[in-house]
Amino acid sequence: MRYGFGSVARFLRVPEGVRLRRECFGGIAFDTRTGTTADLDREAFALLEHLRGGVPCREDRLPTRGAEQRRVIDRLLQAGLLATSAPAEDVVAATPARCTEAHEGKTEEWPAGPHLSAPHTVHWAITYACGLDCPDCYARRHRDRFPGEFPTADALRLVETLAAWGVFQLAIGGGEPLRRADLPAICRHARACGLVVHVTTGQTRVERGLLAALGAGVSVLQIGVHIDRILNAASGEAARLRCLAEQARDAGLLPGANVMLSRTGLAHFTRILGVLTEARLHRITLLRYKPPPTRARWRRECPTAGAMRQFERDLPDVLARYPEVVLRVDCALSFLQRHVGQADAQAAGVRGCVAGERILAVAPDGSLFPCSQLVYPHLRAGNLLTDDAPFVWANSPVLKRYRSFRAAAPFQQSACGACAAREHCGGCRVFAPDLLGADPGCPEPPLLPVTEGGPLP
Repeated sequence: MRYGFGSVARFLRVPEGVRLRRECFGGIAFDTRTGTTADLDREAFALLEHLRGGVPCREDRLPTRGAEQRRVIDRLLQAGLLATSAPAEDVVAATPARCTEAHEGKTEEWPAGPHLSAPHTVHWAITYACGLDCPDCYARRHRDRFPGEFPTADALRLVETLAAWGVFQLAIGGGEPLRRADLPAICRHARACGLVVHVTTGQTRVERGLLAALGAGVSVLQIGVHIDRILNAASGEAARLRCLAEQARDAGLLPGANVMLSRTGLAHFTRILGVLTEARLHRITLLRYKPPPTRARWRRECPTAGAMRQFERDLPDVLARYPEVVLRVDCALSFLQRHVGQADAQAAGVRGCVAGERILAVAPDGSLFPCSQLVYPHLRAGNLLTDDAPFVWANSPVLKRYRSFRAAAPFQQSACGACAAREHCGGCRVFAPDLLGADPGCPEPPLLPVTEGGPLP
């Protein structure tokens, strides 16, 4: 039987740019063009393995068929992880043999698990050096512990290690990564190795030549927004943002903006959003306000629970005014999605804190940490250049502790552990007093109903 577009069978293929990685549960499909990621069970992943390789297969010639497979195929098509091709004589001739013989005798084993075989994304603070003096910069807390940084040769070797391990994305920050003259070469090498590279900068004055050089290796340029400058009309910051965003696009980079939700940021969020949209910076990531270098600054800028609740109430109306904005939140703000149902969260890939589970942080000297915010000596898991990365990933007590924090008693016996969003949020480990328990910053945890235990003895 033929099915698909009318009476014509569909010819299916895995698009160029979609990477596949086997895992214990099946595998991960990652679209290097869009960042779309899907966790697939073994049957669905095996389907993609059959369809990769560049030659389309006719849908009714696949090894298994049925309504459930058609539903899976339709969802993969919608996500862009599968594509259809118009039939052609050479494709028709090649299809039957390829679809029935693909992967026959395949001996590749499924990874043992239970954790992923490698991180999805690695956050690399390539340097902590910076010429700016931003009052809310958390990286200044770590600068004295990591005064040096890799020479170019070691940086290229680190990139090769990540690519061979199966990492999908490399997010480079700091400090100020643009201070490194070899950054374009490092990023080009990373792209050549198959990694998708994001770079975050705090600079709003960047030479065209540097942007053009970065365009050969970097996909996304995230610009850290200086809220005090945006709110000062005389600073010229809005014009600089417009210029930088335009020049980044001309260089083939996708520009975005990071907005920190400090007390000032919350109070002026609508105004900030207006400036960014005028600069055509529509990809906006909200960052939680992290502890700055001084306690006085923290007390002055840390948002109150009331301010966060008001922000949540106002946000739908604000976004309605700016429909072009694509808003994202960092994992430390997962509680903003706490009212999403578990099934919907899972379908959308909302996972909350994934420190040591799907992300890994690398310091300027190659030291490994569960998260870019948890860069302290007692949380060091190893070193990417001197240790075997897969072994550290699988055996480090630090990483094991963080990827299983939801099973720990401090979490289970906390408000986060009793929350309906504990699986797709769980709070941020940076703010938990003991790093494993509840996140006190969530304004209103949606607690689960209390189970009736019967009469007291």
